[in-house]
Amino acid sequence: MTMRSRHRHPRLLLVCGVAMSAVVLVGATGCSDDAEDSTSVTTVAAVAHNDADIAFTQSMISHHQEAIDMSDAVIARGITPQVRSLAQRIKAAQDPEMRVMTAWLDDWGVPAAEPATSDGEHSMSGMMTTTQQDEFDAASGLTLDRLFLELMIAHHTGAVSMADEQIPAGLSSEAIALAKDIKAAQELESKEMQILLANLPAS
Repeated sequence: MTMRSRHRHPRLLLVCGVAMSAVVLVGATGCSDDAEDSTSVTTVAAVAHNDADIAFTQSMISHHQEAIDMSDAVIARGITPQVRSLAQRIKAAQDPEMRVMTAWLDDWGVPAAEPATSDGEHSMSGMMTTTQQDEFDAASGLTLDRLFLELMIAHHTGAVSMADEQIPAGLSSEAIALAKDIKAAQELESKEMQILLANLPAS
């Protein structure tokens, strides 16, 4: 969006409309019959971000997608009610966060997918290795529930580390706020998972 210089006698800013919740209006364009007096509209998503925000958002989308895939597997093939309930809550929380982050990247004009590493393994902390993925995919019942808790604790630990890096380094207030929310929620879920894991019956 082209930025225009402000009139030397600023007028009361008029809000024309908000396309999405992330839009922050700092002026108005097209709200007045006098185009010469109109100021510009900009968005935090389009302007106030840096490389740290992009890296965090790209990585966290992939991170969330794996957590959702793992949760779907436990919902379908797990047998412990408390573990399946937790998986449903994880999916319910992270799916909308993924949609929000994908919209940010679209506004920033960068791809959602993080480039693959040269060895084919995920670069994000806490993501499953290929061997762990194969073991998880083959499991069911109580074995799957146990693997889910073990791997998801590591997964959440990785997400918290990513959030800890983003909070001081990011520029986007929305991305920083999301990082803080992820850190708080996943630290609580990790404690819950540790309790569930300790109380699972022996295989």
